[in-house]
Amino acid sequence: MGKYHETAVADEIVELQRLFNSAKENYENINFKDALKDILAVSSVGNKYFQSNEPWKLIKEDKKKTEEVLAFCAAIIENLSILLTPMLPIFSANLQKQLGKSNLTWHDLGFAEKTFHLKNVAPLFVKLENRHEKLIVTKDGKEEKGKKENKEKNNEKITH
Repeated sequence: MGKYHETAVADEIVELQRLFNSAKENYENINFKDALKDILAVSSVGNKYFQSNEPWKLIKEDKKKTEEVLAFCAAIIENLSILLTPMLPIFSANLQKQLGKSNLTWHDLGFAEKTFHLKNVAPLFVKLENRHEKLIVTKDGKEEKGKKENKEKNNEKITH
């Protein structure tokens, strides 16, 4: 993956650094709700940058610029993995692993020049609405699968 030029993303970096500092301060003050708001704002800045640069179109015209866009997005994702570690440690560790990193700490937060080697990239979450079956556990502890739409008439069954 390419490298990004800080001058090209200076406005985004200023806003992101402000959000990083705010999230860190909120964590220190045990204000997790506001820390999460800051983290979601970081994600929004990254999403806006990604969408406005349209790398899926840009690749046809300028491969180098596309690599720069994706490198900056990867840096934002790396920072998100650090910010989310206190709330979602396993998720963050898996995300860092996919970025070819591990054990990142608050000291790694920021936009120092970085290289990313994506490894075994896979979805980290499964959409719940994509599950069409539910698990039914009977009183005797046996598990059965049933359609989500079906309602059990037997009072002996407990659904989870």
